[in-house]
Parts: sequence; structure tokens; C-alpha cells
Amino acid sequence: MRFVRVLLMLASLSYFVAAANAQTQTFVRTAQIPADSLDVGGWGNIVAGVDFDNDGKKEIYAVNNDWHDVAGKDLIPRIYKYEQDGTAWKRVWSTALNIPLQNTWPALTWGDLDKDGKKEIIWGPVNNINATTNPNPARICVFESKGDGSDIMGVDIGGGRYKPNAKWTITDQANQNIRPYRWFINDIDKDGKDEIVASLRAGTPRCQIYSVSNIPDNGDSTETWALEFSGTTGTNYDLAIVDSTFYLINDVGGVTPVTRSATGGGSYVVGATQAALVPGGSWKTSSVVDIDGDGVKEIVVAGSFSGAATNQVWVLQRDAAALKATPILDLPLASGRIYGGASGDLDGNGRIDFVFGSRESTPRGLIHRLEYKGGAITDPNSYTLTRIDSLAGAIVTQFDVITIANLDNDPELEIAYTGTPREKTATDPPQPIVILDLQKALPVELASFTIAVIGNSADLNWTTTTETNNYGFEVQRGVDQTDFQKIGFVAGNGTTTTQHSYKFSDRGLTAGTYYYRLKQIDTDGTISLSQAVRADIVAAVREYTLHQNYPNPFNPTTTIAFDLKEDGFVKLRVFNMLGQLVAELVNGQLKAGAHNAILDARNLASGTYLYLLEVNNFRSQKRLQIVK
Repeated sequence: MRFVRVLLMLASLSYFVAAANAQTQTFVRTAQIPADSLDVGGWGNIVAGVDFDNDGKKEIYAVNNDWHDVAGKDLIPRIYKYEQDGTAWKRVWSTALNIPLQNTWPALTWGDLDKDGKKEIIWGPVNNINATTNPNPARICVFESKGDGSDIMGVDIGGGRYKPNAKWTITDQANQNIRPYRWFINDIDKDGKDEIVASLRAGTPRCQIYSVSNIPDNGDSTETWALEFSGTTGTNYDLAIVDSTFYLINDVGGVTPVTRSATGGGSYVVGATQAALVPGGSWKTSSVVDIDGDGVKEIVVAGSFSGAATNQVWVLQRDAAALKATPILDLPLASGRIYGGASGDLDGNGRIDFVFGSRESTPRGLIHRLEYKGGAITDPNSYTLTRIDSLAGAIVTQFDVITIANLDNDPELEIAYTGTPREKTATDPPQPIVILDLQKALPVELASFTIAVIGNSADLNWTTTTETNNYGFEVQRGVDQTDFQKIGFVAGNGTTTTQHSYKFSDRGLTAGTYYYRLKQIDTDGTISLSQAVRADIVAAVREYTLHQNYPNPFNPTTTIAFDLKEDGFVKLRVFNMLGQLVAELVNGQLKAGAHNAILDARNLASGTYLYLLEVNNFRSQKRLQIVK
């Protein structure tokens, strides 16, 4: 069973269920992982969907980012481990490096460099050189799983701190600006040992390959590092590896191939740069995939990082010693510059999907999905573009960290994304990591879901029109949107095509803000989580009030709150500027108290609308704005 929305719903949630029919696919925000208050520079990178400690719980590793240069906050490099425990993502481990200064956009990946079966996080804190306090910091830090089932990564040094099992400065010279930007683990020289292949955005040169002899369990520095290749120029904000060749994509769209020499011996040949092959350059958008399953790998990359005249997505195909570039998508400039990308089969239909982030888009924070439908891979008609999310951050306009992985217990993949707070100040709330899950329309329909605050009680009501193998609903409550506890259970009705209504009351609450969600459980144990629903317990309502909707402007949903000092027949309706009714959110008897209604504007055009509350002899209206 999965939830499917067929009606506008009451409650303070942005999305709840999937779609109105089997042809529609909707992405919902199933979680938002908040950043630590110290991390005012946002998230620099994430690794998602792994299980290094083999406890069956999905993990996300995230490293912070410097943006505001605040001493003791974003200037200090930190790493966090989160686990999904079935109800929420919880921080289970973290540490800070003994490095006083970092810079922006660290590299991050994972692997098993010493092949001992214990997985590692390979992190590249970006050097922020200071001749006195930070002349030659570690630029590669490797944290290895303990291998004992615990959440610990690295070596315990006491006081809740951990050091890397292995680290390297890359150079012995002080005051050198060496900034790996994107790297992958790959046995590029086919010697049976993995290397770190890195593109660099600063320093000389701009591409390097690193290897290490061992990752010591006790972090005793007995490992030996080697620089196996160092060369090329350009500001390389992207990197793609195809077989024994890696391609460096610079900030003006030039692509430089580096290939392992046919003579072996660990030598490499730097090929000629194909200038402006990807106009505008790429900001870590590339994916190496076999789009149509013919056994030949392609590179899919977006070019618009440097503010090119157009935003385009390209397929790069190897043609002898060069690459052939074919555009498959022109994105309107209002969609902002394409920043960050990942690939995976999101709906399990055997066809690849590409997800791209954005910078300075309208609306803010656009996330796009480019779905391959089949057919010629260079034909733009073989792809479908959809907007799957926006407005995730209150201020942030750059969402460039995109990952696709399995982050729950179902077989489908999810999207984790976050970004850099370019327009935020150091006092604004830190940017969260957003989890998006594709909800397919299945033969189970949730007709309505409401929550009403009456005094010190929150009354939840929901109705299903059809159910398949529905064991029941676990009702969960939290004081934020990440940590939920079970407070009750309501049995389901198995398989039925008859409408059923459910209710649950949470009584005796103290004043404050609470979040509720439903954990729907199938008879086979499969679960589906609703979005969090907000309920504000306040002092007794003493007047009628219609509040301004939030967020505003918005896309695609917004919450309208209103207070009733007495029971009454309530109408809450939305009109366009011609006075035409476009949505009716409430039309029925409600009790006195605080209420919330959700407007889903997926089928409404961008523009300004009026919403009108009528109850007893009270009338009030306000304006809202839809921006798509």
C-alpha cells in the first residue's frame, strides 16, 4: 500500500502522497536533515545509501562547507554520520578535524583503498592557507569503519573526537594552494589497487592521481602515499572516467582527456583539449552511463556553470580519439544555471534518469529530472524533463550537491540534495539535506487528511477510498521534523474498495509546536511514511483570524492557517483575480480552535490569487502568489 492524493488536504504539510493516477509520478520530501548550528556555510558534500557498519540501517555521511569564514564555525572542517532508524535520520557519529581553516567545496567519496573489507570515507578538506597557523594542512583524510558493528569511524582520541586512520598533505612544501574538487576511486592503471583520481580547481597542476599502501586501523601514520600522476591546466570543476581514460571538464567548457599509456608502467598521456565542447563549462554535473544498454558508455553533462547564453545538457560519445557532443536539452534561462547532477533509475523501469540542481533559478532552488524514455540517445525527443522540487531553502539559491541512492527499505532509489548558502548570512538557519522519494500511483487512495487543534488536543482524521494489504497506521509525534516517536496505532482494513475513515486524538499537550506523521504498514511489513504535519498548541483562541499563507510565494503547495473562536460552518476558498473560484479548501462544520489548510497549486498557473475565509458573520481575505 502507498498513499495517493486525490483531493486537496487539510494539515500543515507540503506533500503527503504520490499522485492522482498511474501515469503520474510525484516526488515527495520524506525528510530534511538539519545542519548543525555551527555549520553556517552549509553542506560541502555527501555520501548516501551506504551501510559501512552492516547494521541494516542506511547511512548518510556529510561534510560541512566554508562560506562565511566564521571562526570556530564554518572555518572548521566537520564530518557527520546519519542513520535511518525506520522513523527518522539521526546523527550517530561526528568529529572535527584538527585543522584551523578550511575553504569551499570539499571532495568526498567512499571505497576500500586497502581491500581489508572495512569501508572508508575519503574526504578532501580544502586548504585555506595561512603561513602561520595553517601552512600545509592535510588535503586527504581517510576515516575507516571499525568493522565491529559500531557507528565509530576513524580512531578514538578521547573527548568525543576522532582522527583519520590515514591522511596526507599531498605536498611537503608549505603555503601551496592545492584544491582537489571532485574525485573518484578507480583502479585507473589496472594494477589491482584502487587509486584516487582527482580534478583540481586551484593550484598547479589541475589533475592528480593518488595511491596509498595501507589504511592503518590505529592511525599510526605507517601508510605510504604516492603521487602517481600530476598534470594539465585549467580550472576543472568536473571529472568523468570511462575505462582507462578520464576527462577533465573546465569552467569554459573545454574537455581534456588523460589516458593510461599503452606501454603501462603507470604513465599517462594528456590529449589535446577540445575547446568549448560543453559551452559554459560544468559544475560537477557529469554522469558516466550506458544510456540505452548497448554496452557502450556515454558521458551526460550539463553546461551552464559560467553563465553561458543557454543552459544545455549534452551527450558526449567517444569518436576515435575525440568526443562528439550532442545537445539533448535546452533549459530556459529562468531555470537558472545547472549546478550538480547525478544519475540512476528512479522508478525502476530499466531506463536511466538524470537529476540536476540549480543556481539562481526562478522559482528558487529548482531540481530537475531528465528521464530517458527509450529511442536514439542523441534525440531530444527521447527524454522528458520535469521539475520535481523547488523552494527547499528559505534563502539558498545554489543546490549543487546531488546524490541518488537507496535511502529506505523499498527497492526504488531516492534523491538526497543540498547546497551552498550564497545569499544567506551567517545568522540565517543552516541549509538542510533534503530527501526526495518518488511515489508511484498505486491502487490505494487517501481522500483526505486533517488535523485540528482544540484546546490542548490535536485531532487527526484521515480517509481512504481504497486500500490494499493495509495492516494499519502507526501515529508518530515529534517536536521537530526529524525525530519521531510512536504514540499510537490505528488498525487498517486490509484490502477494500470501500471508503474508510480513521481518527486519532493526542490529548493533554502543553503549549508548543508538534509534528505528526503516519507510518502506514502493509501486511507484509512494507512501510510508507507521510510528510510531517504541524500542530501549534497555543492559548485559547479568542478571535477569528485568517493568517498569511506560508510559504509565499510558493510552488506547488502552501499552508493557510486560520483561527476560530467559536464552532461554525466554515468556507475557505481561493479565487483568481477575475473573481473565478479555482479551489475550495474547506466547506463544512469545524470546531473552535486553530486550523491549517493546504493549497496544492499543481494545476494552477503562476500569478496572484485571493483566498477568502467565511465563518458565522466573519469574512477575511488575503493574497497569495504562485511562482512556477
